[in-house]
Amino acid sequence: MRVQFENTKFDFTKTENVKDVNVEKHPRIPEGTQMVVDMNNGKQVSVIRIPNGYCDEETFEVATIEPNVNFQTMSPTTITDVAGYQTPEEVMKIVANV
Repeated sequence: MRVQFENTKFDFTKTENVKDVNVEKHPRIPEGTQMVVDMNNGKQVSVIRIPNGYCDEETFEVATIEPNVNFQTMSPTTITDVAGYQTPEEVMKIVANV
């Protein structure tokens, strides 16, 4: 599947561990956007672009979320990895390794 997120096209067709991808408004920051990548192992990868985040117009903030976590109520202990200022290529490497 191919997904347009912000100004970037992500191609997940060669990533076997991806189950589904959704693009939505960030659940807590109205000015932000989020791409949620559901993985076959139950984990999720959250890719966001928000004002004052660890991202800019060309990079993203990425977090790996443990299974069965609601984005509205998640706490810092359910986020296992956060990486800031990731290029689209680096985002795809993270997704491939989750």
